[in-house]
Amino acid sequence: MGRQVYGFTGKVIRADLTKGKVVVDDLPREVMKGYLGGRGANIKFLYDEVKAGTAAFDPENRVIFGVGPLVGTLAPSCGRWNVTSRSPSTGLIGDSNAGGHWAPEIKFSGFDNIVFHGISPKPVYLWINDGEAELRSASAIWGKTLSETTRAIREEVGEDEAKVAAIGPAGENKAQGAAVLSDLTRAAGRTGIGAVMGSKNLKGIAVVGTKPVQIADPEKYVSLVSEATRQILEHPFYETWRNIGTTFLLKAISTAGRLAVKNWSENKLDEKAQWALSGERLFEEFSLKSKGCYNCPISCSHVYLVPDGPYAGTMSEGPEYEGQTHLGANLGIYDMGAMLHMNMLCNELGLDVVTAGTSIAWAMHCYEKGIITENDTGGLKLNWGNAEAAVELLKRMARREGFGDVLADGPYAAAERIGRDTLKYVIHTKKLSWTAVDPRGSFGWALAYSTSTRGGDHLRANIAVASVKAYQDMATKIFGVPAESTDEWSLKGKPFFVKLCEEIGAVDDAIGICKVPSLNLMIPTYFVSSSGKPDGLAELITAVTGLPQTGSSVLEIGERITNTEKAFNMRFGFGQREHDTVPERFKKEIQPFAPRNTEKALVTQEKLDTLLDEYYTLRGWDVKTGSPTRKKLEELDLKEVADELESIGRLPSVQSSERKKKPVSSQ
Repeated sequence: MGRQVYGFTGKVIRADLTKGKVVVDDLPREVMKGYLGGRGANIKFLYDEVKAGTAAFDPENRVIFGVGPLVGTLAPSCGRWNVTSRSPSTGLIGDSNAGGHWAPEIKFSGFDNIVFHGISPKPVYLWINDGEAELRSASAIWGKTLSETTRAIREEVGEDEAKVAAIGPAGENKAQGAAVLSDLTRAAGRTGIGAVMGSKNLKGIAVVGTKPVQIADPEKYVSLVSEATRQILEHPFYETWRNIGTTFLLKAISTAGRLAVKNWSENKLDEKAQWALSGERLFEEFSLKSKGCYNCPISCSHVYLVPDGPYAGTMSEGPEYEGQTHLGANLGIYDMGAMLHMNMLCNELGLDVVTAGTSIAWAMHCYEKGIITENDTGGLKLNWGNAEAAVELLKRMARREGFGDVLADGPYAAAERIGRDTLKYVIHTKKLSWTAVDPRGSFGWALAYSTSTRGGDHLRANIAVASVKAYQDMATKIFGVPAESTDEWSLKGKPFFVKLCEEIGAVDDAIGICKVPSLNLMIPTYFVSSSGKPDGLAELITAVTGLPQTGSSVLEIGERITNTEKAFNMRFGFGQREHDTVPERFKKEIQPFAPRNTEKALVTQEKLDTLLDEYYTLRGWDVKTGSPTRKKLEELDLKEVADELESIGRLPSVQSSERKKKPVSSQ
């Protein structure tokens, strides 16, 4: 008999694409204990197996899928999966997360992780059938959209309910803005891992499974699950999240003057434009029904239909706030039908809505400034609000045709290719396009974008606790901190919250829970006011896995994941203090509309330095370089990581705190 494990299956598929060989390994127990699963196990495998000098499209690079120990259980909102690689667009860790029903099916089929390496001579997909796995030819579906791919695979394997995660034409053409999508519309969008799959001739993974997930303490588990579900249903924001999902944020963020409009050159919409793109209007006029991920009581997504106009008949699922903004407001497009049509195209073609939207926004901004002309665009007029041109560009990006080939790898690569001072219009950190929030006057977000291990992105930290008024009040009460610590205009407390939320976010991705109930709703099951630590979440992990956890040990796992990701970046020459920054625009240019049209809102270098000093100090990193120290790495049982970084000259020999100003108080 095999070893008994709970929550986990204890099994990993390893697929050598070059040889066409599939084997099954055990998931090491130290990985379960030290990293949990999902994003945590993925970065452990990536760090151990992708060595310095490995390029994103090299055979030695990995594509690693992982599901966490709570996935497939009755724990609410635990249906998410991570995919990890070295990113072709940033050179950093490439990592992305998605929901739906694919992740539980992987668990039900008997696996926690799938690790691909090599390059297949011809297109293939992996078929997993209740514990058995084989590579099959994907030649007949190469070039197909996501819906065409899913239908064809289900027909071939004879399983109408097979769950499929795959790439579209964008990934096949190695567009670095390519996503991996499951369940047709659930996108692991960021960092271009779809392009890595395309480079390996890997179309996707299809799976069916019937195996149960074993629970260590069923009685305790049922009690905790019941309480967590009750608190979700009784939460004061439950109805808003259920009815409108993340799209309610557009109105709230626009009203606060933090919306990304016209490539972040403006910061809010007038009432007419705001209503045109609002989640409220989406719910009233376009939504056919709500749709949720596996075992989620919130069910915040929507199946939508465009009833009339130029894009009548468009049907898909979503959009999330990022698609709503990057394919709408950030392009100056205030036509709901056009935005929903572009969201559908991104789903079908396999494009990340953030990368696609910011690429077009960058091009439109440069076109407005006269830097890019119709000679560059192939005759397309890229004036703000030109939905027809934006739709055409999405198609050309996925196929790498014309000017779409320039934009296919994201705005940073496009600016490097075009030159002519266009880089100043790229809104990024560490080459990754920002998600759609303006951090001027919201200093927690400025720090969160700066320190994110995968580049400019809100989901690594997701500090709604220090930017949304209702959440600020809740966080002030839960953590027992002064109101100033949760006031977005104040520097105080932001390093504490960014560090905390980065660690909780890492654990969320490791166990497979959505960040809506864990970080956005701030439910006491996961955050206990008496400790300010996720003691309730620790109880749930313990009941499922039998691996004893406390709030403190859960945070330590999140810290270990974050430090391993940071070390991976440092292996490839990234991760120093100078990389933790925001574009010059946010340091020097005042926003046009209140309440942000003041110098007080600027993220000056002095403010950013103050935040970074405090953040690095809290992390136990070297303040001068922003690098982990040997002491911190060894505290996290990462001595081998410290040894490697020292051997390549990337570990600070002596911790330095040579800064001009003292850090602000954390709490």
